[in-house]
Amino acid sequence: LLHGFGADRSLWRQVIPLLGDRETLALDLPGHGGEATTPAASLEEIAFRLSDRLDALGVEDAHLVGHSLCGAAALALADLGRLSARSLTLIAPFGLGPDIDAGFIADLARAASLADWERALARMVADPAALPAGYAQAAARGR
Repeated sequence: LLHGFGADRSLWRQVIPLLGDRETLALDLPGHGGEATTPAASLEEIAFRLSDRLDALGVEDAHLVGHSLCGAAALALADLGRLSARSLTLIAPFGLGPDIDAGFIADLARAASLADWERALARMVADPAALPAGYAQAAARGR
């Protein structure tokens, strides 16, 4: 499971239990979460870093799920051929359409207060009330 820009692997916390007894692995994107101190300069570098981490964990094949930026990263990872991608599930993938919500990215990058974070993150969902309590605060802390 690969999260999108500005998030971390905790994004999948509520999804993993819904997957039943399937073995799952959620990774932090370079420059995010536990990998915040090791940013990547390109999509290719992201793919290689993810591939190296999966290789170190002994993962040879996997179903790849990527959200936003990691939709594109999942495609790049599969294209490397170092991992056998059994399937690709791309959720609002970056780079596959003509439009990017630059306003969302700008709002997220400029967020200085909890209210700023709440407004920016509300753009990601149909019903902002569905966001878990404390989500904006956790996202701000993670940045």
